[in-house]
Amino acid sequence: ANVEALCGLDATASFDCIHGLGEIQEAIQDYGISKVGTTNVVLGQGCSFQLQAGMLPDRQIAWAELAMHSTTQDCWIILGSQGIVWDVTAYLPKHTGGASSVGMHCGGDATGAFDKKHKVGYLTTIAQKGGFPQGVISGEPPALDSG
Repeated sequence: ANVEALCGLDATASFDCIHGLGEIQEAIQDYGISKVGTTNVVLGQGCSFQLQAGMLPDRQIAWAELAMHSTTQDCWIILGSQGIVWDVTAYLPKHTGGASSVGMHCGGDATGAFDKKHKVGYLTTIAQKGGFPQGVISGEPPALDSG
């Protein structure tokens, strides 16, 4: 399922965020992976992520607005220390860990959960698979209900 979700896409960033350079040759030998095209990306260079120019709207998103997008049919989450709010609704069916593992974070900050399982470069894969930055979170997060 993990590889299937990347069919038709440049999987370099996804591979590099999970595997080391030495695993490329093993994957080729063990799974019969063959080269079908070329890329200017050097495999095994690790993870990095930077939004392309113009990809991040110049928009401040309040926590209350983020909270309105809290279902798997309309899912916005915060990812990363920069507070970027992503609409991942179209990405959820393509998530290799299942939609529910992301869905529980819809309408909130998923940075901690994301960082535990992914390297920052995996945001490239989210962008390729249908995640769309909406803007940057503004203001203070709501206080937790202790009641």
